Order: sequence, then C-alpha cells, then structure tokens
Amino acid sequence: MGSAAEHWPAIAALGDRVEAALQAAGVDLWMGGEPTFVAADQLEDPQWRTAALGTEKYQLGQQLRDRLVTTFKLPHPLLIEGTGKWYPGEAAPRWSLGAYWRRDGQPLWTGDPLTMRSGTVAIASAEQFVQTLQQILQLPDVAPWRVHQEAAVVLPLLPIRKANQPAWATCTWSSVSGTDLVPLEGETPLGLRLPLQQLGEVDLPYEPDDSTDLDDWQPSTAVLAPPNSLKLAVIVREVQQQLRVFLPPLISAPAYLHLLQAIAQTSQRLQQPVQLEGYPPPRHPGLMGLQVTPDPGVLEVNIHPVGDWRSLADQTKSLYQEAQTLGLTARRYQFNGLPTDTGGGAHITLGGRSAETSPLLRRPDLLRSLISYWQHHPSLSYGFAGWFIGPTCQAPRVDEGRPEVLYELELAFEQLQMSAEPTAIDGLLGHLLADVSGNTHRAEFCLDKLWPSQIPTQQWGVLELRAFAMPPDAAERLLQLLLVRALVAWFWRSPFRAPLRRWGTQLHDRFLSPEAIQADFQAVLADLAEAGFVFDPAWFDSHFADRFPCLVNLELTPDWSLELQRGLEPWPVLADDVNEGGTSRRVDASLERLQIRVQGPADRLQSLEIVCNGWRIPWRWHSHNQAIAIVRFRARPRLGTVPLAAIAPQVPLEIQLFEAQQGLGGCRYWPEAPGGGLYDQLPTTTAEAAQRCRDRFQALPAVAWQDWPHLAMAAEFPETADLRRAQSY
Repeated sequence: MGSAAEHWPAIAALGDRVEAALQAAGVDLWMGGEPTFVAADQLEDPQWRTAALGTEKYQLGQQLRDRLVTTFKLPHPLLIEGTGKWYPGEAAPRWSLGAYWRRDGQPLWTGDPLTMRSGTVAIASAEQFVQTLQQILQLPDVAPWRVHQEAAVVLPLLPIRKANQPAWATCTWSSVSGTDLVPLEGETPLGLRLPLQQLGEVDLPYEPDDSTDLDDWQPSTAVLAPPNSLKLAVIVREVQQQLRVFLPPLISAPAYLHLLQAIAQTSQRLQQPVQLEGYPPPRHPGLMGLQVTPDPGVLEVNIHPVGDWRSLADQTKSLYQEAQTLGLTARRYQFNGLPTDTGGGAHITLGGRSAETSPLLRRPDLLRSLISYWQHHPSLSYGFAGWFIGPTCQAPRVDEGRPEVLYELELAFEQLQMSAEPTAIDGLLGHLLADVSGNTHRAEFCLDKLWPSQIPTQQWGVLELRAFAMPPDAAERLLQLLLVRALVAWFWRSPFRAPLRRWGTQLHDRFLSPEAIQADFQAVLADLAEAGFVFDPAWFDSHFADRFPCLVNLELTPDWSLELQRGLEPWPVLADDVNEGGTSRRVDASLERLQIRVQGPADRLQSLEIVCNGWRIPWRWHSHNQAIAIVRFRARPRLGTVPLAAIAPQVPLEIQLFEAQQGLGGCRYWPEAPGGGLYDQLPTTTAEAAQRCRDRFQALPAVAWQDWPHLAMAAEFPETADLRRAQSY
C-alpha cells in the first residue's frame, strides 16, 4: 500500500492538467485553508487536548508565524498580535498572531518585521510616543487621556471625509459625570476595555472615510472634533519593559496604512521598538494576510489563499516542513493506539483574487453543483472528515438537519436561476446551510464569508468547506485540495443539476461502513475520469487506511479469513452536559461500529454463519467471495448518564465463524485496554501505539456450534446489527 507522497510525481502532473483547465476557462480559483497542528511531545498537556490557550502554544505560535514570514518571503509585512475568537465563558479574547503584506510588494511596515516584538527596555514613555505621533499626523495640540494606573496614553482618532477630502479627526475625552474616566477591569488589552459608556452620546457631524485606493489617502488639515465624539482610539502602553501600540478597528484600509506609517516613523524617530496589537488591516483586495491562532487542543494556521496549483503545492509543503521543524505534528494516536488527526480540522476555502472575481459569485451554479454533488456522494462528507460526524458535529451535511430541508433547497436552487445577485445567494441559501440549531458557521458548506447581507465586512466571496480533517502529511493535504480543484474545473464546464437524493436513514446505516464509503468514492473518481481528470485510486490508499483502520486480519483456515475494520459512528452532543463555560462540547462517543469482512470460497459462502457475543448476525454478500456484516455496540460507558439507565459496555466482542455449523475460528476484540480497563495516557511513540493495537486482539480457536438466537434488525437500519437490541430480549 503506497502513500500519496510515493505517488507525488503523478499527482503533481495531474495538478498541472487541472490548473491548465482552470486557467483556460478563466475560473480564477484561489484556495486557502485552516490547517491545525499539535505539539508532538506534549500530547498529554491540556493545551494540546481540550484547552484553547497555553504558554507553549503561544510561544510555538510566535515561532511558526515568524518562520512562515521568512519561508514565504513575505514583502515587508506587518506583524501584529490581534484579538481572536472570544467564546462565552472565556475571560478574554484569544490571541491571533498575524502577518499582513501588500500584494504589490510595497512595504506595509518599514522596519525589520522580526524585531517588532523585541524585549528592549522602553526608552521613550507612552506619553512621549503619543506626542511624537501627534506631531507626525499634524493633529491639533490636545491632551490625550492618560491612564496612569496602567502606564498608558489614549489618543482618540478617526479618519473622516471633510469637504470630500480625507482627514484625521481627534478630540478630548472626559467623563460626563465629572469624575475620572476609569477603564473596565479585566485582562484584555486596554483597547478592549475603554470606558465608552462614560463618555455619553455625542453625534459626530462628519462621515467616516471609506477610501479604497491604498495609495490615495493624503489627508488634509486635521479636525478637532467635539469632546467625547470619537469612540475609536490609538493606545500606547508600557507593559513589561515593552511599548505596545494598540490599533483601532478602521473601515478604511488606506487610512489604516497611513496611520501605520506614522507609527513606524514615530518608532524610528525615537529609536523605540514597539509591539503592535489590536485590530489588523481592514480586508482589501490589495492586502494579504495569514494568522496563527489557538483553538481547543490545537494551533490553527489561517493560511493565505493562492491562485494556482504550483503555488499551492509550494505553500503546503513549506507549512508542513516549518511546523515539523518546531516539533509540531498533524498526527496523533487515540488511547487505544489507533491513528487519528489533530482533532482541529483543516477547512478548505474557495474564492477569487477579490470578492468581485470570486467564481462562487460570478457563477452561482458552481455553488449549486458543489452542494448537490456532495449531497449525492456521502463519501465526500464522511470520507475526509474527523471522527466527530453527524447532525451536531462541526460540519453536518445539509440533509442531516431538518427533514424538509432538501425540498426547500431545491426551491432555492430554482429561484437562484432567476437571480444571481450575491444578496440572493445569501437570502436563498444562508438559512438552509446550517446545523440543527441554526448555526450557519457549523455547516459542511459555510457561507459566512461569501456575501452575508447583514455583515458587509465579511462579504469576501469565500466559501468554506468544513468537512475535512487534518491529513498527516503535505502530499495527502494536496491530494484533498486537488480533488476539490478538479471538481470545480469539471462543474465550471458542466454544471451538476441532478435532483437531490433522499437518502433517509441510509446515511447512518450503509454509508457509515468502510465498504460503502469507498465504493461511493470510486464512483466520484469514475465521474472525474470521464470528465478528463484521472485520479488513480491507489493515491488514496494511505488515507483510507487511516480513515478505516484494519483492526485485525486473521487467516482462520486455508480457505477462510476474517478482517475487522473500524467504521464510522455519529457522536451526538450530550444534552445533559454542564460544560462550566468551557470552549469545547462534550459528546457521546460510547458507541463503535465495526465492519466484519469474511473471505471464503464463493460456492460455499451461503453456508456462512457469523456469531457475535452469542448472537447470529446477518451479513450481505458483497462479491463472489466476500461477505460483509456491520456491528454496532457500546464500547465504553456513556458519559453524563445515570449508570443504571444506560446499557453497559458490551466488551469484549467475541466473533466466531461457522461453515455449515462447523467452527472456523474467530477473535476477541477489546475497544480499550485488554480486560476492560482504560489506558492511563496516550501512546508516545508509533511503536507503542502499534503494540496497543496488537494487545487488544486475540485469535480464538473454533468452537462447537450451538443454537444461537438471531439478532433482530431494525427496519430503519437494515444493514447494521446493533448489539444493544440484545439487551431487550
């Protein structure tokens, strides 16, 4: 069995052919993503299991961001520690380590980018820095707000339009109650704790500036605005012998760049290194950026999009290499030794060079094709996702929510043909592509950054594919990206308009087995081959070997063999979970699903009987010499449930095979440690993980036939033998 890396020359050549097709059609497809990594030698640490933050995670994030700046040869980038995600229960927003640069190569920051977070003892005070910044911006001589208890100075500042000319406006701040202004308490940067409510309400008689040309913001004479009328501010503070400058959220990218240049000039004039924090530049077609951010258990890289296959290949290889150099990995193992991904996902983004050139907005039928084709092929939803699948996962299929959603989606597709405006896409599809709670971010196809009508600042023309787990190496990641690029090239030429499929309970019956997923994926590859893009199925061998690990392969007799493979099992979120303000959701992972494959003589296969834990279970004849059965069982105690109200773990599994009631042998399988216990810690090496997998299986000799009862099958799930039903007999 080969890996994608071993087939790389052929994969790369197909990538060039797909690229040629995209270029010839003028698709302008740009792809990015959100790869996630973990520290290979700290997997037991909470920050690499469930916690969002951690000291080592922050340090590794800084190092990775800085190495990527050098590796990608980013031209004169701005490095800034911004504010990231902020979830209920968290004391402060998470950090986000960003690097931003101009597409045209012009400097965004004029100093050495890797010295901006220098630990040099502050020479200039915050007050001196702000006074110099006022002079460079030619602001009126007003006294900024000095926050003495935090060694900080706050300078209200807003880019406005004055007589149709750009200008800076500033003002003074004072409490309307006559008392001193007091910042809000907390551990967040001061820029997020400004006492804005204490300023009262004052209308600003000027329009905020919305210039778009990066180099055409030449401000006229600055304006002294009425007291307390500006609610944005630059903040300079002294923290641990550093001078930190907080940048406010500006809607004008040209004004942001002008302010940034003024801060750089101030830093140079005073010979004072600064660390920038706060808000990154506003999104603009002339700007690019990447961010390294924390997420529960992982370090996430929001990689910048690129517009051609070879750039994508170079970028992906470099990212994996730099992460590996720092001791980060995309591979981890479960307690029982089975391989798994980072757990943080590896979302793929599709868009254009700008929102206006995005292929999803120029050709809404492309979006329809992608949604419809994924809905037709469950292997695309389940074959590349993490272990957490199902209606409450991070990327549920469109047909795993409300039962009427497919009918509504078909109506939306019909209306989309009559109006292809970006606002129509959001209005027709936005509420349908969501999880069962209505969360549009948790959807297999996430439109949050395509053209949300109510959030102009996120109208980026970007579609996010979320049902992708983090592959262990760059070649497998690139194979995923190439698969998506080939489907886009095909649908651009030949839109997919087949009616949506009503899979019903087949989704969580047939299509959770390795055999069904791989057969469905072979159909996808056959479609692509017919379209002119030939993927060798062998390229995906290592991926599916990890996705559906072979648990045991026994030769029972010269004629008969037994193989167990791990199947998929939806993990519902625990309804009775009290998460105490945590950032991750607890799920019920107590069930497992196994695929039993028996190979034997075709003319004798009809006499085969499979007995599992004392119950005869049905099998289906897959081919002339193979029989397949699917077993579902409780592998471990269910969390959050009164013990007496739950079915106890049905372990170990004991499987015996019989031909015409003559014993052939079998095996014993423990889902966790042998004897029913649990491992104390995760495996630290590949060898240890492999040993645990071996320890959990035991070959069994043949036994005498008994009149074992047949396990009743559920009409809704006719292909799955659920051992929990045995408890009710």
